[in-house]
Amino acid sequence: MDKLAILCVDDEQAILESLKAELKQGLDGSYQIETAENASEALELLDELLRAGYRVPVVIADYIMPNMKGDELLRRVHAMSPDTHNIMLTGHATLEAMGYAIRYANLYRYIDKPLDLNDLHLTIREALTSYFQAQRLRQFYADLEQQVQLRTQELHEKNAALEQEIIERVRTEAALRRSEANLAQAHAIAKLGSFRFSLKTHEVTWSRELCQVASMVELGCVRQECRMSLSEIRKLLHPDDLGLVNEAIQRILIGETYLDFDIRARRPLGKLLHLHCQMEGVYDSSGQVVELFGTLQDITERKQVEAELRQAKQHAEQANAAKSLFLANMSHEIRTPMHAVLGFAELLEDEARTPTAREYLDAIQISARSLLALINDILDLSRVEAGKLVLQYRPTWVLRLFQEMTQIFYQKIQHKSLAFSLDIMPGLPEILSLDETRLRQVLLNLIGNAVKFTDSGSINLAVRYTLHNPTHLDLMIAVTDTGPGIPLDQQETVFHMFEQVQRSTPMPEGTGLGLAISRKLVEMMNGTISLRSEPGQGSCFTVILRNLEVIATPSPAHLEQAAEEIDPGQLQFAPVTLLIADDVPFNRILLQKYLGGYGFRILEACDGAEAVALALAETPALVLMDMRMPVLDGYQATQALKNNPKTQHIPVIAITASAMKESEEEIRQLCDAYLAKPVRRGKLLHTLLPFLSHELIVPPVSSTP
Repeated sequence: MDKLAILCVDDEQAILESLKAELKQGLDGSYQIETAENASEALELLDELLRAGYRVPVVIADYIMPNMKGDELLRRVHAMSPDTHNIMLTGHATLEAMGYAIRYANLYRYIDKPLDLNDLHLTIREALTSYFQAQRLRQFYADLEQQVQLRTQELHEKNAALEQEIIERVRTEAALRRSEANLAQAHAIAKLGSFRFSLKTHEVTWSRELCQVASMVELGCVRQECRMSLSEIRKLLHPDDLGLVNEAIQRILIGETYLDFDIRARRPLGKLLHLHCQMEGVYDSSGQVVELFGTLQDITERKQVEAELRQAKQHAEQANAAKSLFLANMSHEIRTPMHAVLGFAELLEDEARTPTAREYLDAIQISARSLLALINDILDLSRVEAGKLVLQYRPTWVLRLFQEMTQIFYQKIQHKSLAFSLDIMPGLPEILSLDETRLRQVLLNLIGNAVKFTDSGSINLAVRYTLHNPTHLDLMIAVTDTGPGIPLDQQETVFHMFEQVQRSTPMPEGTGLGLAISRKLVEMMNGTISLRSEPGQGSCFTVILRNLEVIATPSPAHLEQAAEEIDPGQLQFAPVTLLIADDVPFNRILLQKYLGGYGFRILEACDGAEAVALALAETPALVLMDMRMPVLDGYQATQALKNNPKTQHIPVIAITASAMKESEEEIRQLCDAYLAKPVRRGKLLHTLLPFLSHELIVPPVSSTP
């Protein structure tokens, strides 16, 4: 329903009150009556009404007012709302002022003071009637104009179609005049010819073009047409295609009007010819089929190309499979020793007594994690390019995620004496549905680059949002630094794979993969990433994620994910037997060290077959199974345990260096739990909790008197 308002302007409060009372009495409640005591107030009020979606059919203004007279006010009202009918109240206006208002302000009428109430009501009603008539008339003309435009468009289209039809007719007539020569040439180029088969004489008549296609010239067919019997034609066809030809003839005879199919024929010199046949029946006046008419086109080259394309596709698929296998093997072969490097480094944290030893240990862990990040980048890039990377949306505590960045980069920032600030817009919902892992990956890359390239100054992480409704918002994340900046001509280059900014000074180490992967991940999350930078002025990378779902209450399952790693010293397990199956001795030693001190009896197997045998003999409470082992791999060994009634109840936790998504999904379907190498001690213990009896020992809280 339209919102309507009438604006009254007079510097005398008594007149305004009188006008407002009379208008409310004379009009129904669908009009909002607004008043103003001067021109400036009136213009501001009119602007507010228009912005609020009101239509203002009538403005009533006094002529004599301070600061601005009524004629100038009404001129400005007309500029803001051209359809409004303006009425002037006056006892002093000159003819010049009235003419000005009529000419520039769409003056509908003026009313002399003192007011005649009957005249006022009549004028208002007439002005409203005139306003709405003008609105309806304008809509009528708009509809009429639209109809005229549609009709004109239709006429243009019909004229264009007619012109095209005339052009086509002229072309057709010209083509018909050249038909003999052009048709023969076209048939030769397309390697196409025609034939007729008489059902009465069983004689097949071939056009000269078809004879040339089929190399029938060698049989002496040098006339315009050549005739052969059906039995002679059958001798030229490939034996395997005779049934197809006979079936096609029968289908035409029982009523099908048109058929097309591929056949093979043998040339007189023995070369195989691939032909595409199109055939239809020719009927007499009684509706009976008397002839078959058709065309044959040489498609031998096309068949060869199709065969080559199939072979090329097969080679490409084999190459892609080889690439995937190489990446999987590379990941496994690097992650396996990395598992030992990071694991034993974690164990050595309790043994390192001196600052120098701790410094060396930190260097080992940082270098190993950098190598692991590089492996993950390569695998992610491969998944994105293959279209196999699938986002995992789930409730995410975004505030905690942003605060986590401060903790992660604290030491590096302190080492370079940089200032770091986190600026989060107040009111940001705590939990959003997004892929936490991938967003963290993007943030780590952007902030990591900022720390890497900024030698002095500051780094700022700013978070803003735009709320569309209570359940969805757009999230904007900006990482700003005071680093060297990036020239305009290289700002797109930084998002390309394996490319970095060209600098005169030595660059920090890097592969040029991070920003390329970040852009692809952001785009997959329905977002954009942009760069604003000037040399010497720093850089600002901005990520915008659109239409994120706001989660009011997270699921209980996600609440449990808040702390996947726990303090090993707070756990006490029941003394049970565990089986560790891994062909790498260091991996078995590391897992034993992780599990030491809990009273477990540990069994070891160096291949899948030994693991199955030990499980059958000892019936352990749980099996930690590597998936790549000799004799029997982890898949076969786990399947054997699950198929045996004696061991099918034993939980099997896969510990594997495979990082391919397909392998992970297969493992999760087969095993009871899944851990990807390298494995931290806290994550391992957390994974054991659902399967082993345990107690959580909470240290006593000291109290002060």
